[in-house]
Amino acid sequence: MKTFNRITLIIFCISFIFTTNAQDFLKTNGFKWTDKKEHLCIVNSKKEAIQLCTKVLFEYSDFKEQPNVYELSKVPVFWWVKHPYRSSKVLIIYCIRYKDNYDVVVKEIEDKTQYFFSIEEENGEVIDLFYSKS
Repeated sequence: MKTFNRITLIIFCISFIFTTNAQDFLKTNGFKWTDKKEHLCIVNSKKEAIQLCTKVLFEYSDFKEQPNVYELSKVPVFWWVKHPYRSSKVLIIYCIRYKDNYDVVVKEIEDKTQYFFSIEEENGEVIDLFYSKS
């Protein structure tokens, strides 16, 4: 029984260290925790927003190349990756134009199909953004 408790404690400590490191990465890159239960960072330009999304993506995944970027959209980035430490979770990474800035958001969700929001583009097209479980 002592061995089982010791192994459980070791696993808990390792999980805690990984989770703390993930939060530290976001904090050191300017993200703040919001009341919407997501990490938010406000940047001045689309270029900065895309770069920050890419940095987060590469930190939490083994992607070697950047996925699609929709340069002409109000939401140029909407990506997801499996959570590195929780198999039942997914990280949603996106940026959206808001007033004169861009919001970069990292949100942890359950790994199930979920609708996020709709956005009307400059050309009048309405785009629904959602995560679809593979």
